[in-house]
Amino acid sequence: MINKVKIKFILINMMLIFIVLLVVFSILCISSYQNEIDRVNNTLSMLLNDRQEQSKPPFHLGDSLQENLIGIPAFVFIVSDTGKIQLVSKTNVLISDNDLAIMSAVILASKNNDGVLRKYKLKYMKKTDVTGIKVAVVEISDMERNIRTAIILSICAFVISLLVFLIISIFLSNWFTRPIKQTWEQQTLFLSDASHELKTPLSVILANTEILKNNISSIDSSLWRWIDNTEIESKKMKKLVDDLLFLSKSDSSSSPIEHSRVSLSDIVLSAALSFESVGFEKNITIRTDKISESIYVNGSEFELSRLTQILLDNALKYSAEATSVEIELTTNQSKAVFSLSNACNSLPKEQLPRLFDRFYRGDSSHSGDGYGLGLSIAKSIIDRHGGKITVEMIGDNIRFTVVLPIS
Repeated sequence: MINKVKIKFILINMMLIFIVLLVVFSILCISSYQNEIDRVNNTLSMLLNDRQEQSKPPFHLGDSLQENLIGIPAFVFIVSDTGKIQLVSKTNVLISDNDLAIMSAVILASKNNDGVLRKYKLKYMKKTDVTGIKVAVVEISDMERNIRTAIILSICAFVISLLVFLIISIFLSNWFTRPIKQTWEQQTLFLSDASHELKTPLSVILANTEILKNNISSIDSSLWRWIDNTEIESKKMKKLVDDLLFLSKSDSSSSPIEHSRVSLSDIVLSAALSFESVGFEKNITIRTDKISESIYVNGSEFELSRLTQILLDNALKYSAEATSVEIELTTNQSKAVFSLSNACNSLPKEQLPRLFDRFYRGDSSHSGDGYGLGLSIAKSIIDRHGGKITVEMIGDNIRFTVVLPIS
């Protein structure tokens, strides 16, 4: 239970942190991208308005920008009304007439006032004035490199931040759940010790009752009913103590089950056979024709037998007379699916998950037999075997479904 709380805390915490970090680093990446775009656009605007920087050493198209060069490789040209191309200025770039003609043709064909020439890794901006169409062009490999670097750094920082927050979340989960864990361990220890202490006087009471019954001839016959009642109540109390002791051991991580390959088909059939007499007394039919043969699972034969008996006892206890209990055992891929359904009074949907709570009974008057521990023990057994149990209302029938890994 404590481990489930810790895992849930870590998952929720990491999910919130993931969303926050994703938003923050996305904003940073978008901001870096926009800054680079604005820087290039500002340069293009300056070039179009004749505010060019002083000429720098030449830059060959296709070459990477040298570290000793200052400024962005750029050039400006004008296309007159007659189609003549005139190179007005250039910075850190060498360009042939042929490349200039090809680029100008592509730029003039575009309906947009700005765009990108991917082939040359250039960005351009154009405007029309009295001299013709003026075009400013800058090299953007440096801009792309800066954007790429910013994205890589952001991803690395994002991953490192997640790992750091994961470590912090694990530490905090251990810190927060430490008092809960101590309380839970104390409760489990108390339950285990109390159950052990109660078993001894109960055994004495039952032994004394048995002695009295064996020597009943020397006792007034009017006292028989008190002896019988004492024995019945003592047996009920002993069963309650045994159930509490089982749950206490299940809660303790130091009591693992001994796994072995067992036949679930034989276990279910044997349990159904042992409950036939109980069903006969209430005129309830136990149907076993849908139990498949040779289905094996890894687990404890004793605990799986107890699980089946609990579900069958529960079904017979709450079934109306002259109805049937249907048992089905099949396989689904690598899972064994054991289901049991019976007719009963309809239960509200919100009550169904609570059926597995300890001491919970759908009958609020608590007039029935038992203490509401049977289904919680069944769920504990299934959890210990790595399985899952669900309950649902199908019309007037309630259906319990158990899924266990196949051996």
